[in-house]
Amino acid sequence: MRTLADYEYWRLITDTINDGEKLTTRNHEVFRQCVPRPSIFHSFPLVTLKKTAVKKALREMEWFLSGDNKCPDELKDWWDGQLDPEGHYWNGYADQLRSSTYWDGGTTKSETFDQIEYLIDGVKNSPNSRRLCISTWNTGEMATIAKTNKNPNTPSACHLSFVQFFVSGNRLNMWQYQRSGDLLLGVCHNWVQHYGLLTYLAHKTGLKVGWYQWCGGDVHVYNEPSHIECAEAIINMKGEGFNAVPRLIYTPTSEEFLAKDFSVEWDGADIPEPVTTIRPKLL
Repeated sequence: MRTLADYEYWRLITDTINDGEKLTTRNHEVFRQCVPRPSIFHSFPLVTLKKTAVKKALREMEWFLSGDNKCPDELKDWWDGQLDPEGHYWNGYADQLRSSTYWDGGTTKSETFDQIEYLIDGVKNSPNSRRLCISTWNTGEMATIAKTNKNPNTPSACHLSFVQFFVSGNRLNMWQYQRSGDLLLGVCHNWVQHYGLLTYLAHKTGLKVGWYQWCGGDVHVYNEPSHIECAEAIINMKGEGFNAVPRLIYTPTSEEFLAKDFSVEWDGADIPEPVTTIRPKLL
């Protein structure tokens, strides 16, 4: 048995390869699908069709939420060649979430605005607000992020582009727009870490976890042999239903988001083996 997230993942890859537009982007030729049908999840969206590094994805979210722009050693293989010469990601996710820039109404520019604390306060005190939003897309800083990091390969923020939260009854729901999604290297990990973020925020605000809806903007698969081989193995997957239900368990040991506080349990199914163990080449 496979997960419902596997079906959504299979659908996205199938549609992108079969119906997507082939074009050349900043760094490679891709098959691209623009703004596919959103995916909505009512349980932990774990992809098992290929290996998903759950703990590492959550560790990356831990890094972002820490506010530290220095990449941890255990994530440097994911970020190899994309950081500044000293291993920082200036104006990246950590800076945007915990110390984003804004004008304070005077003549100076503040860099101390914490979007996460703002959001938690809003959910607690104004749960019906239409302003329960966070974003990592500061247009000017994203346009100049390669220059800021002294590295032409430094990416602008891909996920967490815009996220809105909704309180319904005793549940916290999350809608996420991801402006760019690499289906084989990124999206399955992004689903894990953002559901982890939702779980963490629900705990911090005294609510239960509600639905998580993901909307991709530029969703793509790179036209590179190892990527295409992996995609085709997933597309040709046959004979398994999509009804396994994994659960993300959160047992906090700290007020901060820590990857070690999360674990995965399965309801009514053994953990399935990946359909493919092909590791797409990092581009």
